[in-house]
Amino acid sequence: MVWFSSFWHFLFEFLFIAGIFSLFLVFYEVFEDKKNSEDKYLNLFRAHFRRYMRVPIAYFLMVSFGTLVGLIQLIPTLAYLPLSIRIEQFSHWEAVQGGLHFYDVVGILLPYLNYPFSVFPTASHLSGYLGIIPIFLFLIAFSLKRKKSLLKQHKNKIFILFFSYLFLFGLFLSINSSPVFWLIHHLPIINLLQAASRWMLVSFFSFAVLVGFGLDILLDKFDDVKKSFRIKALMKIFKYSIFLLSLVSVFMTTLFYFFKDKVLLVLNIYFDNLIYPNTSKLAKEFYYDYISRLFTDLVRTFDILNPRFLLPFLFLVISYVFLRYSFSRKNKPKELLSMLVFITVLNFVIVLFPLVLDFSGKESVLNKEPETVKFLKTQEEGRAFSFFRYTSLNALAQNKNTLEKSILKSALLFPNKNVFFRIEGVDFEGDPMANKSMSRFITYIGGAASLPQMQKLENIDANFETKIKIFESRKPVMDFLNIKYLLSSSSIDEDIFPKIFETEVTSKKAPVFVYKNKDARSLYYFTNEEWLKEFKIGITTEDLGEDFRKDVVLSERQKESIYLDTKLEEFNKKLRESDGIITKEGIKLIQRKNNLLVLETDAKGSKLLVFSQNNLPGWKAYIDNEEVDIHDIATIYMGVSVPEGKHNVSFKYSYWEIWKYFFENIFEFSVVVSNKI
Repeated sequence: MVWFSSFWHFLFEFLFIAGIFSLFLVFYEVFEDKKNSEDKYLNLFRAHFRRYMRVPIAYFLMVSFGTLVGLIQLIPTLAYLPLSIRIEQFSHWEAVQGGLHFYDVVGILLPYLNYPFSVFPTASHLSGYLGIIPIFLFLIAFSLKRKKSLLKQHKNKIFILFFSYLFLFGLFLSINSSPVFWLIHHLPIINLLQAASRWMLVSFFSFAVLVGFGLDILLDKFDDVKKSFRIKALMKIFKYSIFLLSLVSVFMTTLFYFFKDKVLLVLNIYFDNLIYPNTSKLAKEFYYDYISRLFTDLVRTFDILNPRFLLPFLFLVISYVFLRYSFSRKNKPKELLSMLVFITVLNFVIVLFPLVLDFSGKESVLNKEPETVKFLKTQEEGRAFSFFRYTSLNALAQNKNTLEKSILKSALLFPNKNVFFRIEGVDFEGDPMANKSMSRFITYIGGAASLPQMQKLENIDANFETKIKIFESRKPVMDFLNIKYLLSSSSIDEDIFPKIFETEVTSKKAPVFVYKNKDARSLYYFTNEEWLKEFKIGITTEDLGEDFRKDVVLSERQKESIYLDTKLEEFNKKLRESDGIITKEGIKLIQRKNNLLVLETDAKGSKLLVFSQNNLPGWKAYIDNEEVDIHDIATIYMGVSVPEGKHNVSFKYSYWEIWKYFFENIFEFSVVVSNKI
C-alpha cells in the first residue's frame, strides 16, 4: 500500500533491507544445519528447499501482491516518467546533496543544533535525536559483537554481526561525497533517486535492532560488560565529550552576553565594505538584522542559558552519571532495566518538548490567508508567480526554524503555497514527476521547477540589477504562460509590470509587492500563430547541433544548458516580434473543472484554439462530440483547429486514458527508460 504514497524512496530502502535479511536467513539456516550434517551445502539446500526458502518466498509474494494492488498508482507513474524531470536523472554530485557531514554526529546529541550559514549544508534534521541511553546500548552491541563470551547464544552473535555491518553500509552510503553512494547510484532505479542521507533509514533500522541486543547483553552479562576495556573507553569518550561541550558552552555564553555588540559591529562593517554592493540593496537595517540573527543562532546553539541546549546537555550528564554509578555497584537486572527505561522516556519527553511548543497554537497563524492572497482573490483570473523568492527570504526572514519564515513564504506565495490558498500558479517545487517541458520554461523565467541541465536565474553569476533586467526581458514567455500576477520583495520596472498592491509582513515589516502583467494570455484563446504547433524543444544529441557535439571542452550538461537557453531565447524573441492575433472573441465558457473544459465557439474562418494546460497523457479533445487531434503548442500546451461556425469544443481528462496510453506505448517507454538507465 506504500505505493499509494507516491514517495517511494524509503519504500525502496525498506524492500532492500527486507530482501537482504530474507536471503541472510537462508544462508544462516543452511550453515546451522551444516554443523550437524556431513552433507554438502548444495545437497542440504536441495533436501530442505521449502524450509530454507519460506521467508524469501513470503517476501516475494508480499512485494508481488503489493505491487499488483499498487498498479493503480504505478501505471500512471510509468506513463509520465519519460515525460518528467526525473527521467533526466541526477549526476552523482547532484544526487549526493544532503549527505551527512561530520557535525551531524553532534546533531544526534543536540537535536536543536543550528547551522545558520549556507556554507554548512547540514543534514542533521535527517539524522535526528537518538537519546543518550539508546546510543550507549547500541555501542555495547556494536563494540562487543566479536566478544563471544558476552553473548548468551551463538545465534545472537550472528545477528549482531549482520545488523552491525548493515548499519555501517547504510552509514557509509549516507555520508557526504560517499564512494559507496557513487557505486550504488549507477544501479537501475536507484539512479533515479537522490539525497544520500535518506539511506540512513537502513542504519536507523539496524540501530534499533542493535539497541535491543545491547540491552540484552547488558542485563545478562552486566559484570562482564562493565569490566570490558571497550566499554571503559566508551565511558571516557562520554566524559571528555561532556567536558568539551562544557568549554564550548562557556565560551559561547560569554561571547553572547558580554561581546555581542562588538562582534556585530565588526561583522556589519565587513558587510558594508565587501558584501552589500553585490546584494539586491534592500535597506541596510534588514541585512544588519539578518546578520544579528545568524550570529545569535550560531552562538545560542551552545548557550548554557538556552533550554534547547541545556536540556539535552543535562541528560547527557545525567546518563553518564547514572551509568558511572551503576558500573561502580552491584545492580539487579530488573532495577537497572527500570532506571534505563525511566531515564530514556524522560529524556525524550523533556528534550523534545520545545519541538512540540514550536507547533502548538500556530496552525491558525499558518492557515490564515495573507493580505496578498485576499487581494488576488478579488482580481480577475490569472496565474500567480513568485520571483527571486530566496533572495528576499534570506534577507528578510527569521532563521530557518521560525514561524516568521513560513508567514513570509505564504505572503510571497512560494511554489506549492498557492495550492493551499487556492490561487492558480505556474510554478512548482519538489515534484520529481513534473513535466520536463514545462520545467524548462519555468526555469528560464526564474522559477523553482528546474532541470539538472539548466541553471536557475536566481543563481547565475551576475549582480542583482543584471538579474532583474534578464527577468524583465523574458516577459513574452511569462505572457505565453498566462502569468498575470507577480509577487516578490524585489522591485522591478513598473512601466513593464505595474505595481497593484503592497503590504508588509512579519515583525520586521518585510515588504511584499504584487505586480500585474497586463499582456498575459488567457487560459483559452484564438490565435493565428500557427508556428506554435511547430516549435519544439528537445535535448537529444541531434538537437544540440554540430558545433555542440564536437566541443570537447564543454560537458554534456553544459552543452544541454546552452542549447536550452538558446532555444528559449529564440522562442522569447519570436513571441516579442510576433504580430499574431490573440483574442477570446467568439469563445464562450460553458463549464470548467480540473479535468474538463467545455467551450462554445463561433469563429469566422478556421482558427487555432489554444488551451493553456499541460498536454499530458489522459487528455482528449472533442469538437461536436467527435474526437480530434490535439496539437502540441510550443511543446507544453494544447491546441485544436476549430472549423468556421458554431461548435462545441471540449477537453476532457480521463484516468483510464493513461492506462491505454501506457500499453499502446509500452515498447517506446522501455527503450527510453533503458537508455537512461
